[in-house]
Amino acid sequence: MPSTAGSDDLKRYVHLVWFALMNVAKESDVLLTRRKLWRNHHRVLDSLSKGVARSLSELAVRNGTSKQALHKSIHGLLRANLVQVEVDPLHRRAKSVKLTPAGRKFEAALDRCQESVLETVAERVGQEKMEIWAEVMVEIAAAPNLAKDAWNIEEVTQQGPARSGGQARAVAASRS
Repeated sequence: MPSTAGSDDLKRYVHLVWFALMNVAKESDVLLTRRKLWRNHHRVLDSLSKGVARSLSELAVRNGTSKQALHKSIHGLLRANLVQVEVDPLHRRAKSVKLTPAGRKFEAALDRCQESVLETVAERVGQEKMEIWAEVMVEIAAAPNLAKDAWNIEEVTQQGPARSGGQARAVAASRS
């Protein structure tokens, strides 16, 4: 299907996505920086907050990164006492990672930073426009040129209002 957007429109969209992401992540980036952590650490914390302990391999795939890059992130999170690594009781050669109580608290604080930006915008534009925006973000996240294995789009879109902030929060935070 041919694009209905012109080249200038597409450039504008790219800039809007870039600046919107910077604004949504601004406060959480400050919190991360204070602990000498980065967005890759936040992605790991976010992934862990959505479930029980996960294997290192599963976390690497889920976050669209190599195992080597994941190990660097895990090491930083271990140093900050935000995660713990344990031998998987079912697969003794595998290791699982889970959030510590401090990690849960910190991840929730990072989420609140991002949710507050989206909440302010939702108050300005209304829920209907936020849902349209969320649909667009899901399409961008599921675009064919992206590694579908790394992002569970179905999980993100199914979260909906069950988690504070609904789809818009889920889409934005799962990618930050």
